[in-house]
Amino acid sequence: MNRGFTLLEITIVLMIIGLLAAGIIAGDTLLRSSQLRAVIAEEQSYVKALGQFQDKYQALPGDFTNATVLWSNTADGDGNGHITDQTVATFAEQYRAWQHLQLADFSDKVVTAFPSTNTRVPGTNIPESQLKGAGWGLIHIPNDIASGGFTDLPYIAGDTLPGHVLWLGGPTISGNAMAGVLSPEEALSIDTKMDDSKGNSGKIIGQVDSNCFNSSTGVYAVTQTGRNCSLAFKTAY
Repeated sequence: MNRGFTLLEITIVLMIIGLLAAGIIAGDTLLRSSQLRAVIAEEQSYVKALGQFQDKYQALPGDFTNATVLWSNTADGDGNGHITDQTVATFAEQYRAWQHLQLADFSDKVVTAFPSTNTRVPGTNIPESQLKGAGWGLIHIPNDIASGGFTDLPYIAGDTLPGHVLWLGGPTISGNAMAGVLSPEEALSIDTKMDDSKGNSGKIIGQVDSNCFNSSTGVYAVTQTGRNCSLAFKTAY
């Protein structure tokens, strides 16, 4: 004789489903936390690699004029001291920089495309981050950001000029802008651990987006839950 489930059986099944769902959510949270910690480690390792390369070759990767003397299947930079600049047509320097670091054994990241554009694609012409969907751009920001075309990255008067930055974001969405990969809360967490907790000043500056931070005050919009934040880390080079 067939019978339906008892209330106790239904309760047990629902409890099991709830526990499984909670476990999945907890697992996703732990994975995301691990990826965010990896961002900090990645940035630090890349800054170290830049310093090692400059110390050894007296030049920056990508901008290095003697790269083809040392390695095959690469290209020289123009030697102007900048890894790509809006005022010159050497956009590929920002991609060759990663190749030069890899050829010099200062990085294990390999890129396979070297376009003369600002279209950055993680895993193709910039290295992927452990943060899902993100990659690392490496580029010089002109002192006069507005005339150089970099209105996407602000800095307040009196703050340290950007110079070369490691730019964490998703594939380029327009102009220089990279897709957001962090929520404002996540961006704030990284900024607080490494800098001044403001999106428009200090070592870390955010890509302009009102859903990430207030460009006037630098305060992160932590009430927003979307992943609208892309961050640039000043390297001191």
